[in-house]
Amino acid sequence: ALIQEGGVNLDNDLKKPGETRWGSYYEALVKFATYFDPICEALFFVRDVVKNNDQSYLAYKVLEGLSYDFAFGLLLMQDVLSITNELSLALDGKYVDAGNCMALLREVKRQLQVMRDEGWTSFLNKIGMFCSDNEIPMPNMGEIFDPRPRWRDAATTMTNLEHCHVNFFEKVINIHLNEHDRRFSEQSSALFLLSSCLSPQNSFQAFDKEKLIGYARLYPSEFSDTAIATLDLQLTAFIMDVRSDARFREMNALNDLFVQMVETGKNTVYPLVYLLLKLALILPGTPATAKTASSALKFID
Repeated sequence: ALIQEGGVNLDNDLKKPGETRWGSYYEALVKFATYFDPICEALFFVRDVVKNNDQSYLAYKVLEGLSYDFAFGLLLMQDVLSITNELSLALDGKYVDAGNCMALLREVKRQLQVMRDEGWTSFLNKIGMFCSDNEIPMPNMGEIFDPRPRWRDAATTMTNLEHCHVNFFEKVINIHLNEHDRRFSEQSSALFLLSSCLSPQNSFQAFDKEKLIGYARLYPSEFSDTAIATLDLQLTAFIMDVRSDARFREMNALNDLFVQMVETGKNTVYPLVYLLLKLALILPGTPATAKTASSALKFID
């Protein structure tokens, strides 16, 4: 609304709260940085010209917040999310390729570590150019960092340069690395890959009976030795059955298979395969399987 009041014509596609999904924040940040100058012009116009006290005050407060810290955070998150964006889009897709997601995850971790360990100087130059181009005042990096007004009683001997490097740049990257480790632990990643062997995509191309039996053995409370032997037989019959059944064609996701098994009654014909599928759908640790499980459970409800 502020931009429209300012008479500046921009693409009306900056994401609003609640409209973002896994990959949307990166796109929004890139466009915000691209439009930074005309956005500021529109804000100045609203502050100084538009005769609406509420909007003028809002524009004033927004402009007041466009500081070096704001620019630093904007460009830092843009760079971080540029690394994670491809993985985010892969997880946000309708059909999740587990092998591809795990390969992307490894690459994301590698690039984030390289950025943290080797990317500080180039990023500092980048933020300097951005602030110069947009007339944003830059702090003297050699001066002692002043934490006020956030922590009025805090005392520090850290310079602005050290604060920006350690407490801002490295801290944000480490948060992302820790979050990826939390969501994709080594165990949950292995389970994710094993469960993908049930994927119906391309006529169950990824189906691997031995890996699925290995997956079942990770749940000894659900699959006894006797149940494992029965599961072996059920998997052999199951794959021959569904590959010859037209109702199981053109499926790509685990939740599609889950629904179709219930609708065709094959959940009772192959109860242990169905149990294995349910375990795959509720597999903890990855947002991809959480999303799939949610979709399937809505069908059951």
